[in-house]
Amino acid sequence: MFNEKDFQILLPLACQWAEAQEQIILRDGVPLSAIQINDAKTIGVAHPEKVRLLAVPAVPRPEHPALQAAWLATIKIFQ
Repeated sequence: MFNEKDFQILLPLACQWAEAQEQIILRDGVPLSAIQINDAKTIGVAHPEKVRLLAVPAVPRPEHPALQAAWLATIKIFQ
């Protein structure tokens, strides 16, 4: 489906998209509750106080055309 050249192009785009999503979650998300922090510590999360949660109706689509095409191709595999 994806060759090495595709991967070399898509990986930096995917990283940029993930970093943008991270910034939105850090800005708009809520901290873990006390119970969630305890659970996070139990499973080994190093800094659960830095974790933020953001409820969304669906994972946002990437806007870059190449990354969006890869996203659509991947979605088709799992349908």
